[in-house]
Amino acid sequence: MAEGKSSKEVRTLLKKAKLSVDKTDYVTAVEQLDSVLLLEPDNCNGLLLKAFVLMKQGDCLEAEKVLWNVVRLQEGLVSGWQGLKELYEREGGTETRKDKEYLCEVYTKLLNLYSDENKKFTILEKLSILLLRLDRKSEALNYFISYFSLCIEQSKQQQICKHWE
Repeated sequence: MAEGKSSKEVRTLLKKAKLSVDKTDYVTAVEQLDSVLLLEPDNCNGLLLKAFVLMKQGDCLEAEKVLWNVVRLQEGLVSGWQGLKELYEREGGTETRKDKEYLCEVYTKLLNLYSDENKKFTILEKLSILLLRLDRKSEALNYFISYFSLCIEQSKQQQICKHWE
């Protein structure tokens, strides 16, 4: 019975936190999300929202920790990886080689998780360029080849579709 009450309390706190975010009251949102995470430390919705709020507040280091925690909890959760992508792609987000390496990991994971071909094209292009900047030329070449293969495949599909119009 206590578990049901806890679940209901978590849902209520999450709704309140979302409302606080909508009002740009980030301090209150973080307090509410901390309450959620006290009740359910592995609540991915609470963790994702907290990471978003932390980024809005400019606390990127803490947001990064929260997002890595999310993807460790649920490796296949696209929104966690997208959050990391957004964090590292921010201006100044990849100043160190280590951060660039992390972004490569994020891009690689998103390539495996995305089903949308356009998103894959974008990630393949970004990953290839980033790998070149890291002087990882053979890996960059492999991703460029994948990118061009997808481009050719999509072009062929578009040509076939035109014949049927």
